[in-house]
Amino acid sequence: MTAVAPPAAGMGTQRARPVIVVTCPSEIAYSDDLCRAMMQSLARVAPDRVIRRAAPGEAAVSGEGTLAVALRLDGLGVDRMSGHLEWQDGDGARGSGPVVQLDVMDAQVQPAMFDQFTDGLVKASPDLLTFGSR
Repeated sequence: MTAVAPPAAGMGTQRARPVIVVTCPSEIAYSDDLCRAMMQSLARVAPDRVIRRAAPGEAAVSGEGTLAVALRLDGLGVDRMSGHLEWQDGDGARGSGPVVQLDVMDAQVQPAMFDQFTDGLVKASPDLLTFGSR
């Protein structure tokens, strides 16, 4: 007769952490900085989720607990930036947020300002985090 030890503490059934896959514009200067800021903004409001950047050409997400978030720029100038978020959960439900604008006086838009912009995008899109968690 073979004895089977009970699972060690903390090794019971674990539920996979929900995933947010982020797509950012790649055709602009500082695109990596902008995407990093977007991922950090999402991490601040969804610390329980895995957040990763989509690979170039990556297919749409699918599966329970998965959320695709795309940062869309609607306008870009040396002293301004505007954009909105679009999202889709693993079941195909879609949503989008309002346009958020960052205007700079007496300076140019710099990567150090991206956190403010992406935090504003997330804050303006409260329905975002209800997707992918149903």
